Amino acid sequence: MRRMTVLIMMSLIFAIQAEMLLYPDDNTLWLEDGKNIKVSEIGNPEAWNCRLLSIQSLPEGGFSIGKTPELQGNSTYRNLPVSPEYPWLTFQITGFETLPGYRSWSFYPKVDGKMVFILGQITYPKLGIYNVHLYDHPLLSLPDSQALFLLYIYNLQLNFAYLKMVKKPDNYLELHSSAFSEKKQYGPGDILKFTMCLKNPAEDASIRFFDHYKINEARLNNNHFLQLKPEDDEQKIWSATVTVKSMAPVSPKKKHIAGGTILLKGIVLGGSLKVPVWGTINYPYYP
Repeated sequence: MRRMTVLIMMSLIFAIQAEMLLYPDDNTLWLEDGKNIKVSEIGNPEAWNCRLLSIQSLPEGGFSIGKTPELQGNSTYRNLPVSPEYPWLTFQITGFETLPGYRSWSFYPKVDGKMVFILGQITYPKLGIYNVHLYDHPLLSLPDSQALFLLYIYNLQLNFAYLKMVKKPDNYLELHSSAFSEKKQYGPGDILKFTMCLKNPAEDASIRFFDHYKINEARLNNNHFLQLKPEDDEQKIWSATVTVKSMAPVSPKKKHIAGGTILLKGIVLGGSLKVPVWGTINYPYYP
């Protein structure tokens, strides 16, 4: 009964947003695919704010958000539905253009006046599918119905195929550890299980570790590369379990690695998936 009440309320709240698809299928809470994307210059939180960034539908499908020489800002925002039944924020970056100067992009949900960094890249944006579990995060506590999401883009124009929240993405990386629930962090001696879940079978799957700053190499136990092994006969689920000895790079000033700043790049060979699958380690590392 409670779930039905929430669904009715959310349907009323977002009924005017015909451009954004609400519950387009059983797996999806909402979908922004760029068709007649709703924008506003006056701060309407039920539309993407286009006062500081250019936001356009793309003729081939999807949409672009980014900096232009005419606009002097670097952010957009919009209220979006949220629900623990649909915990995954997923999107695909299909292309980008660069302008001179500092370049970066980053996502921040804002709850109770506090912005929480969940994902981003500095200097070098990368193509691929991105997934973040918003309900498995040490600093983020989302409300029951909707939240304000901010997207910062500096001197970039990013092309998106879609942006949505789902129960399960088609292709995604998961990371589990008892340390996350017990300590809200991880460090030497903790056990991490990396899992890549795929829509279609593959012949090989692996993970590479990157720092979000300039996409420099990161290293788990001094290794940049982690080979995954199939868990099922169809070879759609691949995993590896690792006991942590070290993680790098550690900030010499802060003496830890902040959550969300280590990127996981999943690479699939011998299957239908031709783009990388990106994820993050949401929890901080303390040596």
